[in-house]
Amino acid sequence: MRLLVRTYPWLLVILMVSTSSALAQASGIFAGFHGAVSQSDATYGKTVANTLDDAATPIAGMSFSTSNSGDGNLANLGVVAGFRHAWDRQFASVQLEASFGAGRVSGFVLGDGVSRERAQYGEAWPETFEVSASTEIGVVGKWGRELLSSNWAAITGVYVLAGIKQSSLELETRYELGCFMLATCFGPQFSSGEFEYTAKGQKFVVGGGLEHAFSERFVAQLELRFESAIEDEWRDSYEDGALTVNPTLETQDITFALSLSRFL
Repeated sequence: MRLLVRTYPWLLVILMVSTSSALAQASGIFAGFHGAVSQSDATYGKTVANTLDDAATPIAGMSFSTSNSGDGNLANLGVVAGFRHAWDRQFASVQLEASFGAGRVSGFVLGDGVSRERAQYGEAWPETFEVSASTEIGVVGKWGRELLSSNWAAITGVYVLAGIKQSSLELETRYELGCFMLATCFGPQFSSGEFEYTAKGQKFVVGGGLEHAFSERFVAQLELRFESAIEDEWRDSYEDGALTVNPTLETQDITFALSLSRFL
């Protein structure tokens, strides 16, 4: 969260610097670049089920669940393109967004089971997890009002926005102790390793923004966005003992976004 606090004033300064008067009635096709920094919360969990009829684990008939949350900053950089129509000092636009991500959110799940290590075959073993941003593509609509006065802040428009995005996240988990044998493990029989997954889901976006027109063709927009949670779950099956593992991932973001667009 400290990164956002440090970054936001510098983004605002960009909008406040002006070399021209306010732009009125900007309309037409536009394209540009888009960057965003998000305060992200991620919750990773899993359920290990030993309840199938042919379960042959030492703790057959039981299920164990573990989950925990982590937070951090994720970033995205990409492109935008769209169309804007203005009338009577109002404007509406629709834009397509595509971006690639960076940054990580990390956390740790304690595990759940009957053994001291919670790592025997059939238990929910402890893991660290890391979530990294991958790709996003979506569409966002905006409606607002143009401000014709060129004051010291140089804000030439205010607006609200809403949209939907398809997001893809990379999840990596690592465990230090794990037993994948039907018999109880001791000492060197425990192993360490990692799993990698790609989680996908839709995010609904709402928020608002400020706009500054540098000229008749160039416009910068600074936005605060609230993005709904991505929820994804999948299944890992282990043939020995008919063990089923159901991992889940849920993320939610508060995002500051900055774009610079040119009308064609």
